[in-house]
Amino acid sequence: MKNKMPGNEMIGFVVNDKHPKSVRVFCDRFMHVMRYKKTFRYTKKVWAHDENSECRLGDIVQVQPLGYRMGPMKTYVVRTILHQEPRDAADKSCLRGSDARNLVVAHGEDEQQNFDNVDPAESKEPMQA
Repeated sequence: MKNKMPGNEMIGFVVNDKHPKSVRVFCDRFMHVMRYKKTFRYTKKVWAHDENSECRLGDIVQVQPLGYRMGPMKTYVVRTILHQEPRDAADKSCLRGSDARNLVVAHGEDEQQNFDNVDPAESKEPMQA
């Protein structure tokens, strides 16, 4: 399968989506070296601009060069999402950044309140020394 597309577009998979409107994409390309009669894989790691923050970890995307730099790192833009990883609404791993931390903090407070309501005299398990 050729990874190189017209206009220097590349296909890769998202490995980092923690920054707002930015994703890190690994693009593989294969080159056959006649001297060694072997095919080598080269991975190009690029930062791409994702305007609506639609890409998530593991998605397969098509990226296109901007022709200029957008900030100190980004030189590509996400053109299309070719395949999205299935996401469950109840799954905590689909939350990004501060959303996941806020969820953990909220559940931590709920668990603490549940422990405050338990009477130690009612517990049937013997205490261990």
